[in-house]
Formats: sequence, C-alpha cells, structure tokens
Amino acid sequence: VHAMVASTIFFQFLVVIEKKHVLLKLSKQSLVSAPKAIETPKNICLDHISSYHAKQDDPRDPFQDDIISDGNHTNSKNRYGGSCWSFRADVKRKYGWICEVSRKNLTAPSGVTDHGYLRLTKKLRIGGDQKIIMSRLVSYDERMAIAQVWFTASSNIGVDSATNDSNENIFQGDPVWNISSWHQDKTSIPQPYAIQLGELQFKDSSQIQWPMTFQGGDVTNIGSSSNNSSSNFGSKSVEVTFNLKILLGSSRSISESQVDKFKLLGVVTC
Repeated sequence: VHAMVASTIFFQFLVVIEKKHVLLKLSKQSLVSAPKAIETPKNICLDHISSYHAKQDDPRDPFQDDIISDGNHTNSKNRYGGSCWSFRADVKRKYGWICEVSRKNLTAPSGVTDHGYLRLTKKLRIGGDQKIIMSRLVSYDERMAIAQVWFTASSNIGVDSATNDSNENIFQGDPVWNISSWHQDKTSIPQPYAIQLGELQFKDSSQIQWPMTFQGGDVTNIGSSSNNSSSNFGSKSVEVTFNLKILLGSSRSISESQVDKFKLLGVVTC
C-alpha cells in the first residue's frame, strides 16, 4: 500500500515538473480551463470514478463491504460465486483478491464451468478519461501467472456469479489484455497496469457510448444503457463489467502440483 501511494505521488510530481511552464501560465487564467492543458501519465487517474484497493491489515473486502475475510485460508467465506477467487491475505496480513489453482487438480464446484471458476468480475463505472488502472502483485515466485482482462455488459449486481458464463465482449474487435504477474527481479511488489479504452468503439448491440466532451468541459453520455442513469455520476460515466480470468498453465511452476497464482490489489477508473 505504501509503495502504491509513493508511486502515485511520484508520478504526480513528474507531471508538475514537466508542465510547470503551462501551470504558471494557467495560474493567470480561469481555473476551469486549467485541467484541459495538462496531460497526465497513462498509469495515473487523478479524478477517480470507481476505486477499490486492498489494504494491509484490513480484512474488509472493498468489493463487498459487508464481508470480512477470515484470514489466509484458501477456503475463505468470501469466495466469489464458487470461483477460485477470494479476498484474503497470503502473507503478513497483506490482503488482495487471490486465485491460486492447481492445473493437475482443477475441480470446479457443481454447476460452475471451468471458465466461470477461473473468473472474477466487478461492475465498474468509467469516466471521460476512458481509463482503467489495475494493480497486481508482481513477483519472482514461479507460481505467478498471467490473467486476462476483458469487458462485458454490466448486470444488476456488483459482483457476478461464476455460474453466469456471459462472455460477450462489448468492444468491437473483442480486445483482451493479458497481464503478467511474474518478473525476474528478486522482489515482490505492487505494480500498476493501465488499460486505455479511448480508441475503442462499443458494439452496437451493447447500446453504450462513451461520454462526449463538448466545448466548455461539460460531459454528456449519448445513447447509454439504462443502467447508467442510476449512478450519482449520471451522464459523466458509463457502466461496464470488468472481467479478470487467470490463464491456466501461464506460470513457470514446474512443481508436482503445477500451481498458477494471481493477486489483484486494486482497480481504479477515471
């Protein structure tokens, strides 16, 4: 958590240094127009729309505030719809959303497909920056695997059931992002991954469009789904479902159990 905070402050400092001349000029102008002249680094969200972060020593699941993790047990009560994912601590009360599965002994619960068992989903709102930043643990541990991200239409609940195999990508071209959690350095650290969605177009069947920025800074959403109208953010954001699925066999594990593991630490949108 401290590393994530320090990283955010550091990149914000870089933005100020890089744009200092622009900022000095804008100080003599209207504050309303100032943000438009500043480009932030791609892995930073300054104005959060949806924000969920696991915190060290805090067993409360940010995805489900009413559920408390029961520690570092893999049979934690707050498993997601019978999937491999659960909010728990793996070491030193460092919490996160963790999936840890054995390729040789993969057994999904009754009524849950392998696809659903390996998937974590969360309803998110995305703002005018059209950006999602997810943080995951990156480590030299041979078990650390690759997880795939894609986006589907939102449902009426915040966390989908693993028995729901809805897999219809809402973007044209069906884009996915394969995100690794392994590196060579002998460290285990949080690391952000920025997903830029601004160049993508929604499928017509999704009935969603990006918020459109008009002159003067007002943001309006045209043709959005009915689910979007219920948010406090109103027309300034669109609602989608974030999908994260661990890819079996993507780790370097060569032990007898052949375990694949991925630890999500947070998700922020703007």
